[in-house]
Amino acid sequence: MCAPIAFPGGPWVRRALIILAILAIALALFLIPRGTPAFERGVNAYERGDYAEAARIWRPLAEDGRADAQFQMGNLYRGGLGTERDYAEAARWYRKAARRGNAMAQFDLGHFYQHGWGVAADPARAYKWYRLASVDLPTGRFRHEARRHADALLAQLPPERRRAVREEVRSWSPVGGNE
Repeated sequence: MCAPIAFPGGPWVRRALIILAILAIALALFLIPRGTPAFERGVNAYERGDYAEAARIWRPLAEDGRADAQFQMGNLYRGGLGTERDYAEAARWYRKAARRGNAMAQFDLGHFYQHGWGVAADPARAYKWYRLASVDLPTGRFRHEARRHADALLAQLPPERRRAVREEVRSWSPVGGNE
């Protein structure tokens, strides 16, 4: 049998540490984002074809900064699903999600900048978002396409712009909080 650990200051220090540990765990459980039932209800509504209901569920989550909900709002506006088709609004939601590190939103935002959908066409910005997406997308078609598009767009840029956009990508990090 092991000897009990002796705490300097006596048994009250041990009790205080135990209470602090319990409070820390309770606080962490409260603050850690969960796969919320609300988001899943939005997925279920989307899969049923009830896009207006999906938009109603996802909008408050997106406004609260949930990148997955922001990405889905972009998809709804892009396709005119449960909303009016609005490429500028889709780009706005994709940008919010992309800035939080959502790789699919980064890919789609790259596509929007490449083709000028809802935003001014900008090969440097398209390169940036495709390149960032190519890092975090799982291996497969989208990752390959992101790399291919990024390489082609980079080749179109003048050398000084290439250096600047490469540095922008190198120093990029996702944002948190509400925008």
